[in-house]
Amino acid sequence: MKKLLLFLLLSSFAFGQDLNHFKNIDSLQFEKSISEIITLTGRNYKADDFGEYKGKRYFKFINSENKDDSFMITGYRAFKDANPALEVKGKETWGMTSIAGPFLAVYPFWLKFIDNAADRDKIIKDEIASTPKDRFTRMYKDSNSENYWILEF
Repeated sequence: MKKLLLFLLLSSFAFGQDLNHFKNIDSLQFEKSISEIITLTGRNYKADDFGEYKGKRYFKFINSENKDDSFMITGYRAFKDANPALEVKGKETWGMTSIAGPFLAVYPFWLKFIDNAADRDKIIKDEIASTPKDRFTRMYKDSNSENYWILEF
């Protein structure tokens, strides 16, 4: 019984921080990942706008039931094993670096992929959450907004 509990605990911790399928993926996997994230929010987000700024790709979604409710996914496009000096283009890869939106839209991602034992009320009170496994993965409240949260990974 102890071994089973230990296995379940370690399995949930490992799964709780599985962000690999959001990094260095092909364009089809990238689109599927965006759909997965939007579905996870539980809201009726529809694509509104997209663009690029300083090498980052931005994908903005608006809730069709509440136009004031927006959700943003930030990602990148890179070329793995590229070598401009040798004129080697490399393999095109995509990845995500952050999501942002209302707490209740962002929190399910944190819970599923980062920390499946996260205390929702503590995060809201502290206005920040991080993980000891990866100091760059964090979720925090935008200080310029009443209910806009940014999750960087």
